[in-house]
This record gives sequence, structure tokens and C-alpha cells, in this order.
Amino acid sequence: MSRRAQTSLQEIAVITIHHLRRLIAEPIVHPQQSAAHGGQAIVGLINPHGRRLQMETTALAGIRSNPSFTSLVKRRSRFVALLTAGTLVPYYTFIFIAGFNPQWLAGKVFNGSMVNVGWLAGVVLIVGVWLLTGLYVLRANREFDDLTAQILAGVKK
Repeated sequence: MSRRAQTSLQEIAVITIHHLRRLIAEPIVHPQQSAAHGGQAIVGLINPHGRRLQMETTALAGIRSNPSFTSLVKRRSRFVALLTAGTLVPYYTFIFIAGFNPQWLAGKVFNGSMVNVGWLAGVVLIVGVWLLTGLYVLRANREFDDLTAQILAGVKK
């Protein structure tokens, strides 16, 4: 590596470290809210340069502590993980077969057919991902959105 390239890499590393330091945040605790909430209320985060980064309100704390919210997050995360596996496992299986047994994918679907197994498998993968996306949208509209509305209604009371 040339000396100029090493210098450029060092400059990039110094700039990156500088930006990472700017992102480090310290909590700001408001005295009145702190006393009202047992010393736990964080009103915001501030970086070393005095810029406010994030706002934590009492409403957000109420939502996060709601057992229904915790349940919603767990259920949705499990469902998304299942759909992700349902997408990635067949895709990587297809890639694995294409890499190690391409002649199987080149085979015809049935005798006299112009369509090979690989083309059909590709279409099934694409349609399957569309169906899984539709399943997520359907469940999100029916179940997750209703739970979210109930959680928000409970906070507004």
C-alpha cells in the first residue's frame, strides 16, 4: 500500500472516530419530572456539543411500560421472524441447488415441456414472497393495527 493511501486511511479513521464521539449522548433529567416518576424520567438526550438528540416523554414511557405494547412487539417480532425464514430458507435452498446441482434445475417439468424446473421454482419463489407480504399486510391491518389503536387509546385516557 502506498504512503498516500495509508495517510488517507488514517484520515478516514480519525474522522470516523470524531463522528462517533459526537453521537455519544448523555441523559438530561428534568428535576420536576424526575421527582414525580421516582427519579426515572429522562426528558431528552444531549451530545457533548449541547445538541438535543432524542425526546422521551411521559406518554412514550407509558406506552413502553404497557403490557399490551410488550405483547404486541413480541407477537409482531415472532411473526416477522417466521415470514423472514419463510422467505430466506427457500431462496437460499434455490441458490444452494443452483450452485451444487444445476442439472436438476435444468431438467424439464415433464416430458415434452419447454419449461424447466429452475424457471418454475423461480416463479414460485417470487409469487411466494408476494403472498407472504400480503399475509403480513393482512395480519397487520386486522390484528396489529387494532392492538396499536387500543394501546394509544389507553394512553390518551
